[in-house]
Amino acid sequence: MEKSLHFFDLDYTLWKMDEKLAVIDKSSPQTVIYRIDPFEISFMKDLYKSFDLKVEYNGNTWYLNDKIWDEINKNKKYDIKDIGISHREFTDEQCLEKQISTTEYFLSLLDHLKNKNIEIGFLTARYDKKNNKKNIEVLVDKIDRKLHTRVYKMYFVNDMDDNHNSDITAYRKAKIVLEYLIGYKIKGNKFVELKQEKFNNVSLYDDEIQNIEGVNNLQFLLETILLRTDVDIKRDILQRVKNNKLYYTTYLITQNKVNPFIINEQILLPPNHIKLFENFK
Repeated sequence: MEKSLHFFDLDYTLWKMDEKLAVIDKSSPQTVIYRIDPFEISFMKDLYKSFDLKVEYNGNTWYLNDKIWDEINKNKKYDIKDIGISHREFTDEQCLEKQISTTEYFLSLLDHLKNKNIEIGFLTARYDKKNNKKNIEVLVDKIDRKLHTRVYKMYFVNDMDDNHNSDITAYRKAKIVLEYLIGYKIKGNKFVELKQEKFNNVSLYDDEIQNIEGVNNLQFLLETILLRTDVDIKRDILQRVKNNKLYYTTYLITQNKVNPFIINEQILLPPNHIKLFENFK
């Protein structure tokens, strides 16, 4: 039986950390005034602009709503220009290591993979891989004890540019899944002469619908990237897709213990786009 590759997101898929945005007094940055739940992050980048509570700190701009501002001022009154917002709990090595003892792990999501011929990988939007080293080591050991397989493939897709754009994150995750199905790496939105390990069955487990949809649209991504790919590589890829059944499966995490996944399995098909074949005439 051929080995299958299963990529897992980390946050709210394999673990849940006690990470929050830290509100600090700029005059005493080490003192945390208040901690904001991470689900607010997407709202604080744009949606809360109408409350006219803008916080600028360390090159980042955040917006608060009235409720958060009232909580910050519960014990002491602050001027908005005197506070900052830090995501140190998401990036600082010491802060991350302190969270190991309070991290909640969702290892039951691995139960269906016991005694299977598989390889596990991490595909996360989390950044700063180096500072997550100890946390990752603990998770890898737990998976090793449960499935008797070691995790070697780890991708922190936003590690280079502190990206918070969900569309870009979804594209990067889908691109990595496609690389392992096709056997070539993707650079500059085209397949290049850099071989990737090949699997005929690759899965993604994620709690974000945008990332799931990105992989569900892998057929379109394949055809789009092939259009820019050099002829010799394109020919090789077309032969692989034609001669093999290449499955890609998504598992949307539901947080439902009885039915933890919404599963969608598809197969890559040889592209039908005429332009893909014009160079072969």
